[in-house]
Parts: sequence; structure tokens; C-alpha cells
Amino acid sequence: MANNEKSYKQIDILDELLSSPEIENKKFSELVNPLRIAYINGHYALRILNSQILDARFLLQKIDTNPNTCQLKKLIMLTTNRFDFGLDGTDKADYYALIGRLNANQPKRVIWVQNNPWENRYMLLKMGPNTVPKPLLVRPFGFSSLQVTNSLPYNAASSACMYSHPFIEKFHEKAAKAGVNLVKLGWQYGGPTVLSKFKVFVDLPYQTSTMKMYENMAHGVVTMVPTPRFIRENLIPDTATVNFVNLYDTLKVGDDWFKYIEYFNDDFKEYFPYQFDSLEDLKFKIENFNDTFNIREKLPLAWKQENAKSLKLWKEVRK
Repeated sequence: MANNEKSYKQIDILDELLSSPEIENKKFSELVNPLRIAYINGHYALRILNSQILDARFLLQKIDTNPNTCQLKKLIMLTTNRFDFGLDGTDKADYYALIGRLNANQPKRVIWVQNNPWENRYMLLKMGPNTVPKPLLVRPFGFSSLQVTNSLPYNAASSACMYSHPFIEKFHEKAAKAGVNLVKLGWQYGGPTVLSKFKVFVDLPYQTSTMKMYENMAHGVVTMVPTPRFIRENLIPDTATVNFVNLYDTLKVGDDWFKYIEYFNDDFKEYFPYQFDSLEDLKFKIENFNDTFNIREKLPLAWKQENAKSLKLWKEVRK
């Protein structure tokens, strides 16, 4: 990328355009200024897209239709939040066909990377095995720049905490009625340095993977999660209490559906042994909690090992 302020500003404008909700149901080729496409073509040899994968659709179309005029030597598609998130239903067939063609014709130019195992399994559900790329699994680094908090307005060391967001507020209400004593943390709660000061952090895995999990590992945040049975039989069906829509599709893959949730994945399950199977069970385990598996000390070491793997894999991808 050209090393001057004007170039950065142009890319900021482009990224702002591509992040606009107005583009969700329109063809990218109709929305993106050709000059901006030309700018990216001329100033990037490598481009990495993450989270909002659809933001790169115009680049995928360019590589598909005019590969020789696109200067991008490599486009890395880092899927973190489903490869078709935000896609209008009437346009899915064209989009899936586009990805299938690129997988067949440009496998070394359009590289797919996933930060959790569910991304590829989800692609298989939507597209079938013959056209789906095989993303390389490279997990997040879990870096947090938030400052360490030295004091809190409550006795964190003897308390359990949990996020307080609108989509789980009903859960908090039911937990309180069941006598579960939880410190509710707001949106700007202070990050993993705050969570690490509590005896245990209670989390509801509303997604198969969240960046916060890796940040929390780095800071030794001892975490308690619902059992797969409780998620499947109580939390997912109870849409009035919690919003677990991002987990619905996992139930379609069979009995091992829960292994696509990182807390229960074979790579991490030993670091998240504390689980509750009901609100009554949660109350009992919080009141009698003891880190018997020494998770607080194990997590940062596991995080360093995962980071070393991820760094090695990213070096390979960027070659």
C-alpha cells in the first residue's frame, strides 16, 4: 500500500462504503466505484478480509471475470462469522457459484482461512462437498491492550461474574429467581484483566467461537459454561430467554454438533471443565467453586502454545 496519508484515507473511505448496511441486498459491481477497485488493484499485492466476508465480493468477482487485470496476487479470506453472513436469500445461488468457480479456477490466489472449525462445516452445509474450499484453521491470537485493573468495587476474588447484554437479560432474571449470585458486567466491563480477578466467569456461548475466549485464556480467566445438553434442550429452544440463533445450524450436523463450539472442541475442552446443567446446578457450583483443575495457571500456557501455532501458520499463508 502506498505509504502516505491520502492513500490510507482512500482505503478508509472504501472500507466505510463496504461496511454500509445499504449494500447488503445489492450487487457489489453496481455499488463500488471502479476507481476504488482500480486503486486496490494497483496498491495491494495481498489483501486480508475478515468477519464481513461479503465486503470482498467485488474483488472475488474481479478475479473471477477478469483475473489478468486484477493486480492482487493473493486474496486471503479469513472467515470468522460465516462466509455468507448478511447475504440476501435471493442472491445466495450466484454467490455460492462464484465461490465454487474460484475454488476450481483460482485455488492459489483466493486463499480461505478459518479462525474456528465451524466455518468450514457450515460451508459444507450450504454448498456441498464438491465446490467448497478447504480453509486452513488458524485461531485468533487473543491479544488485548486494555490496562490491568488494580481494584474493583466488589469482592471479585470470591464472586462469580457474567456479561449483561440485552440478548441474555432474561437469563439473568431467571438465574436471580433461582438464587444464583452473579456480578453483572456491562458492555464496557474492562476486558479480560477484569474477568481474571473473579473466582469464575460464567459464559453463554452464543456463537461457536468468540474472540473474547482467546483473550480470556491469555489472562487466565477461569470460565464456567452450560453443558451441551443444557444448551440444546434448554437454551437454544428458549428464544424468549436467550438469542442463540448462531448455534441453530450446528444441530444439523449430528451428535457431535457441540464439538464445533470452541469450549467443547477437542483442542480446548480440557481447559473448560467447569460446566453447569441447570440453574440449580449453576447456583450450587458457584457457591462451592474451587479451581480444582488449576485452570487459572494452565490457560496462559495453553494460549502461548496456540499463538505459536497460529503465527507459524500465518507465515505459511502469507508466502
